[in-house]
Amino acid sequence: MSTPSEERRLRVQGPRSAAGCRICKQRHVKCDETRPECKRCLKGGRRCEYARPPGTTRKSFIIYTVSRSPPTFPDLDACTQRALHHYRVEAAPAITYPFYSELWSKTVFQMSEKYPFVMSALIALSNMYELYQQPSSARLSLQQSSIHHYNKAINGIVSTSRDEDSMEAIIVSSIIFYALDNIRGSWSSALRHAISGMNMIEEHQKLLQSQQNHKKASETMIKKFRDELVMLTYQALEMGGLEHSKLHLTSGIWDLDIPASFASAEQAFYHYQVLHNRSMNTIIRFKSQSPTGNSGIQDVIRSVEGQHEVDRLKAGVQSWDRAFQPLQQQMIAHEIKDERQRRAISYMKMMWDVMLAAYLPGRTLLNTESTKALEEMWAYHNLESDYVNNKFALYLSHLPVLFQFATRGCPEEQELALRTLRSGILARREGAWTTVEAAVIAERVINMKENMPDRVVDVLEIDLFDGCRVKYLVRNVGGYGNEHNPPPEVYEEIIQLDSYMSALSLEPSPLDD
Repeated sequence: MSTPSEERRLRVQGPRSAAGCRICKQRHVKCDETRPECKRCLKGGRRCEYARPPGTTRKSFIIYTVSRSPPTFPDLDACTQRALHHYRVEAAPAITYPFYSELWSKTVFQMSEKYPFVMSALIALSNMYELYQQPSSARLSLQQSSIHHYNKAINGIVSTSRDEDSMEAIIVSSIIFYALDNIRGSWSSALRHAISGMNMIEEHQKLLQSQQNHKKASETMIKKFRDELVMLTYQALEMGGLEHSKLHLTSGIWDLDIPASFASAEQAFYHYQVLHNRSMNTIIRFKSQSPTGNSGIQDVIRSVEGQHEVDRLKAGVQSWDRAFQPLQQQMIAHEIKDERQRRAISYMKMMWDVMLAAYLPGRTLLNTESTKALEEMWAYHNLESDYVNNKFALYLSHLPVLFQFATRGCPEEQELALRTLRSGILARREGAWTTVEAAVIAERVINMKENMPDRVVDVLEIDLFDGCRVKYLVRNVGGYGNEHNPPPEVYEEIIQLDSYMSALSLEPSPLDD
């Protein structure tokens, strides 16, 4: 592997063309504007996206209820049938491992029966998941197929009337796109899909509230989508400085009404994720910019509003613990026979040990105890072949969180996160990267900050699929509010990784164009 000094190539980004596709604009290369896919994107195996035409209007809403019958696809070609079969048998169980999700196992199929763009999104996700399971000779065709069906899904959504009949399907597609970009390691894109999905849900809910005769089935389906997006870990994927935070969610959208006892591991996981996301949101919104020492979350939150959020978090932690105890007791008494459910409950118990250690009084969230609990959990699961062989699980996304601690945490958190990443104790690959690759990228980000000690450096975007592209937002100390400070600059860095995906680079880096 090349040394970091040999890997770094930085430039300040210049102006973008007006009419080209979004990908060419981001890469600062000339676009031939061929539709639906420009030649550059087609050649490079990238997802080609054009902005929505101006003046697009939304038409009236009608009710759509998802069919409960099992999906059948008799008229599809062999490749499509194969992709859907692979999704059903391999991808769907793996994506939600170790939990069961009706959304990923049934709902997406039911909607794909009626909406071709959902079908295309599902095929794109299936191809991308399979890509990580195949030898290098088979990856290129899967990558190109995934890109093609992604573009096809986007074009289908753009040309679809935004009525209530289609809105639910569009929201489902945004959730599928979120998973797809997580596999690719493109978290900024994943975050945009999640935000888009939440915004559409808010719009859809307002519409339902204005209609007196809407069906309950639509409300139920929208709640299912909302719960899925609220619990996903995209809060931990937040990139950028506090002033330009992409976080669109306020504390009001998280419901902390935890039941007296959880009925399943899935219900426990949902409320766990809500607590986790709420804590990440609280830190990003309220954390002091100059905390004293290595203090706990309650010590680095200075504002009255922030302290109120910390108190609510503590109450939520206590409520979750009480609600989880009956499930543990049922496990011990062997009252729960289903092996999948037992595995999921065991996983939740270990995750909860990590959470409790993170909230020790006077300690940082990532401390020696929480790190030890995390490593013990990984060591336990490394003995399970289903866990190790799972190349991507949407509900087991640990590396992005560790990356955030390594690049944005206090000194103790940075040291512990880097040590954990370098150890390679997490045997499984999480989509586009391993712990070792995550450590290399984190070290480069830290080095970037050290080389600019008089400026504030934040990570704006990171994309690991085609090599490793990292975008930084660099600004003078003092923030954006100071009229004497120049505007922030955006830098892009290309890091050459000796990675699993390196054979998929189809053309030179855009910085060489």
